[in-house]
Amino acid sequence: MIKSIIYLLSALALFVVATMIFPLIVSLLYHENQWKIFLGCIIIFSVILAIPVFLIRRKSIEITNRVALAVACIGWFIIPLISAVPFIISGEIGGFLDSYFEAISGFTTTGASILPKPEIVSHGILFWRSFIQWLGGMGIILLGIALFAFFPGSSFHLYKAEVPGPTKDEKFFPKISTLARVLWITYTIITLLEIALLWVGGMNLFDSFCHSFTTMATGGFSTKSASISYWESPFIQIVIIVFMVLAGTNFSLHFTIFKHKGLGYFKDAEFRMYIAIMFVSTIVLRLFPLSQWKIEETGKFLLNNSFQVVSIMTTTGFSNCDFEKWKDISPVSEILLVTLMFIGGMQSSTGGGIKVARILILLKLLLREIKLIIHPKAIHKIKIMEREVTDDTLNRVSSFFFFYMLIFVISSLLISFAGVDIETSLSSVAACLNNIGPGFGAVGAMDNYSSLPVPAKWILIFDMVTGRLELFTVIVAFFPSFWKK
Repeated sequence: MIKSIIYLLSALALFVVATMIFPLIVSLLYHENQWKIFLGCIIIFSVILAIPVFLIRRKSIEITNRVALAVACIGWFIIPLISAVPFIISGEIGGFLDSYFEAISGFTTTGASILPKPEIVSHGILFWRSFIQWLGGMGIILLGIALFAFFPGSSFHLYKAEVPGPTKDEKFFPKISTLARVLWITYTIITLLEIALLWVGGMNLFDSFCHSFTTMATGGFSTKSASISYWESPFIQIVIIVFMVLAGTNFSLHFTIFKHKGLGYFKDAEFRMYIAIMFVSTIVLRLFPLSQWKIEETGKFLLNNSFQVVSIMTTTGFSNCDFEKWKDISPVSEILLVTLMFIGGMQSSTGGGIKVARILILLKLLLREIKLIIHPKAIHKIKIMEREVTDDTLNRVSSFFFFYMLIFVISSLLISFAGVDIETSLSSVAACLNNIGPGFGAVGAMDNYSSLPVPAKWILIFDMVTGRLELFTVIVAFFPSFWKK
């Protein structure tokens, strides 16, 4: 087991280290000395990581469910640690903890940043910061499966350990390596399309790359402290809204629709609910409070409202305005945005949160319980798109929701004990556990996480990884029986 874990982690980390060639090239293009840092990291880590890859015989590797869970859990802490080394050496992000926090936030696509002013950071470091979000968006392990087709027949265990969503049936995905390639190809094509549109819309090529990486990853890292509001361009905002919606959508659904050359998105129950929640939330934010409603400003406010609703629900975390100020006009806005944080995107998307599919199942479960109170002897089956939801899935979804809220409460209490005010404690945990980034209070839309005490940052690091891997992959690692043969 240990040998298999070391081999897989080394192989995955080796690939991530190899991608440091891209920020190295960016540093050279901008005549920045950071290229030396990336070159040094590539050489040193390649030598270290290549040793177990070449010494451990591939035939001796066995990928069981336990190995896959261990690789996913350990990998999402170790690989960001390696990726943080350029941040640490350059000193542009901060010390060890701040650099590690930024790297974890990147890979988990949270977007909770330590940086007060990204504009003063070198291009190579900013590019690497955005690129690791893009890598983390579709998943490091899923990328490994796509590129190397790790051990045919065993890939499902790796896929199941990392990819978000309430239902992962092995029969539904007979060849995971093929699925992984399809998802990554789809992801890359959509990213390239956004780069082109942002460039046409007025962003320079560097910013277009960085913001497309972080949009498609639903990560939200920006090269500007004012985030998307820096450009003051309705076209750029609309482009990003569209691609945030696409990023928060099930990528298997994208491929199915591309393959059949149709627009059958609305045939999917989860997608219909996903769009409906965003539409209704935008209207609610625009209408309340009624005393502030001005018809001549409808277009401007609808754009701001829809941008923030989509950004929060897809868990991207971009800002086109300081949405924290909305609560001074209407308390409804803060309650609504926090609710959207927890709902999140669709299953098998790059978005975080509880997921729309789980919310749909929970609502149907609640409705069934109400019907059973009225008609105790009746048989009520829960169906989604004419398919019956099994009791096993219902139990998993219910357990997930319970543990999710338990971790939220415990983390919020621990951070408040560290001396953080209650609004910041609650919103920072909600933002990190749901992989969003900005919250309220000291970590608002135009603020950052640098002011938080050391214990709070460590708790949020744990929350970011736990939220990204959807709880159970991390939780099982704390049980001694998991590590026993």
